[in-house]
Amino acid sequence: MHAFAILLAVGGVAWLFEAALPTGGPRQTIGLTLYGVGLIGMFVVSAAYNACYPSLARELLRRADHATIFIMIAGTWTPFALSGFPANVDLLLCALAWITATIGVVVKLAFPRRFERLLLALYLIMGWTTFGMGWAYADNLPNIVLLLLFGGGIAYSCGALVHARGRAPFHNVAWHGWVLLGASLHWTAVAN
Repeated sequence: MHAFAILLAVGGVAWLFEAALPTGGPRQTIGLTLYGVGLIGMFVVSAAYNACYPSLARELLRRADHATIFIMIAGTWTPFALSGFPANVDLLLCALAWITATIGVVVKLAFPRRFERLLLALYLIMGWTTFGMGWAYADNLPNIVLLLLFGGGIAYSCGALVHARGRAPFHNVAWHGWVLLGASLHWTAVAN
């Protein structure tokens, strides 16, 4: 599943850049770059973690895997903030997303296996708060984009619920399936 996700992410990001080149400006390039780093990074680090046998490296990859989720959330919101919102609101959304992501990454890396439920809640709060702030400017985005963003948020939230429930059979596959669905819906929103 991870190899498939990495291939989709690399191809999808390349396609986004190809589609944006004729009309994209610096803000769009920055937004797509941060989005691409978050998307590809999340799947590559997750693949490395899930393929690694128990060891010190696996523990370090676990921290990095969970930290890249914060980067992915901020990276997902960046292209929308920089392209679809009025001046100052765009920077406020970006600042909120990236400051929260930085806090999450630092806590995840500095305090391994602590604050797990709190950080899971922070993922959800971060994504839905940014979406809620963006909703105030819904007229700036097409309805299909808003529906895709909402659907992706629901998919990620369902995945978080599966992950939080623990060790049910196939729980790891189900969790990653929800993540792949959420990422696909958000990629489609970025493409639109």
